[in-house]
Amino acid sequence: MIGTKALSAVMLIHLVLLATLASCSGTSDTGDTSSNKDTASTTEQASSADTTATVEAITQQAQATTGNAAPATVSPDSAFGPLLPTLRQMTTAPIMLPASLPAKVGSVAIEQDPNEGNPHTTGGDKYTILFLYSDPDPGQIVRPYVHYMTLGTLTAAPASTPTQDPTNGLGTPQQLEDVALPDGTRANLKRLDPPQGANYGPFTVGTFEEQDYRYTVLIENDSPEGDVTRQILSTMVRVPDSA
Repeated sequence: MIGTKALSAVMLIHLVLLATLASCSGTSDTGDTSSNKDTASTTEQASSADTTATVEAITQQAQATTGNAAPATVSPDSAFGPLLPTLRQMTTAPIMLPASLPAKVGSVAIEQDPNEGNPHTTGGDKYTILFLYSDPDPGQIVRPYVHYMTLGTLTAAPASTPTQDPTNGLGTPQQLEDVALPDGTRANLKRLDPPQGANYGPFTVGTFEEQDYRYTVLIENDSPEGDVTRQILSTMVRVPDSA
């Protein structure tokens, strides 16, 4: 039989072995857990870095695409669709029209005055677009100017054409901030305050030149800053010679 001391020694050794094994197992598990945590942390960091890089790349690509968009590829506002075939037949001037119309513009038409000598009529090397409050006759693409129906006009004529004095009957000009067109051209903007007792409101006039042609946007009763005129000018694009 094993003596009491010997048995105690055997049990003590057994306990020590168990403790050692448990310690080793714990160390191994702890090491694996730490390693797993490190691996997960590294994976998460890599994934986060990849996502950030992807977002930055998409953002830069979008910004580059927007910044490099060619104004010439932008179509004019859909309201001009019915007018374009007729306008191309009536004028040889390079056609420029806004790609977006302010909400205040209810319709558009081509101006052609049957009276001789009207400098704003359409034909030859010039054209005039009427910006209308509303359109009682949508089928009338070409019409004369009627003041109560008309918010303003867009005219095009050779740059060599003598400019009219804006103070002649319309009002005293006040210089406003220039407007940038999509292609970078700067349009000069002025507000014309009518003389006392006039039966019309103030006008805002924006003028720019492209390819030896002068384009003028004239809007009546615009805001003091010329918001309607600015929107029209800021989206002006060249219309292809043919569809």
